[in-house]
Amino acid sequence: MKVGLPTSLIAAAVLALTGCGGSTSPASTPSTNTSTTVATAAAPTNPVAGAATASANRIRALVPSVVKVVTITEKNDPNPIFGRPGAYVSAAVIYEQAVKCTTLAVACGAKVEVYTSAADAAARARYLLGMKRDGLIVGGEYDYVRGASVLRVFGGVNALLAGQYQAAFGGELAKLGTGTVAPHATL
Repeated sequence: MKVGLPTSLIAAAVLALTGCGGSTSPASTPSTNTSTTVATAAAPTNPVAGAATASANRIRALVPSVVKVVTITEKNDPNPIFGRPGAYVSAAVIYEQAVKCTTLAVACGAKVEVYTSAADAAARARYLLGMKRDGLIVGGEYDYVRGASVLRVFGGVNALLAGQYQAAFGGELAKLGTGTVAPHATL
């Protein structure tokens, strides 16, 4: 007996319908890619937004004299330049127990600043060192650079404590080098 076209069409239709739903085979179970897509869509557009606070909290965990960390945002930035070209895109102040301070300043203990690039962070460090050299930063400070991050430790702390901050932060002590220091967006 010869199987004709209608039998072939029915077989194809059955196969097509089983692929469209109703089956409980693993091939038709909902994919977990939907939640991955949602998580990706919900991710912050600025990957460094919390980088300074995360770095400051690591320091807090390793330096016993740190009492709190406060995130600087566009709304509370004492220098209203947060996120502008050449300025930090993430920042946090680290409060030291020996320093009585209520402002958002390096003089409270330390400050972590994160920039969009290592070149911007290096430019910031050169600017700070130039200001220290010229006596424009009262009390001085210890400045460390790691990639796109700068750690500014208040000069009123002793060198041993500044060393603890550096060990917790990583990075290198900033060096002025040669040449002139150009003005920088961040004060």
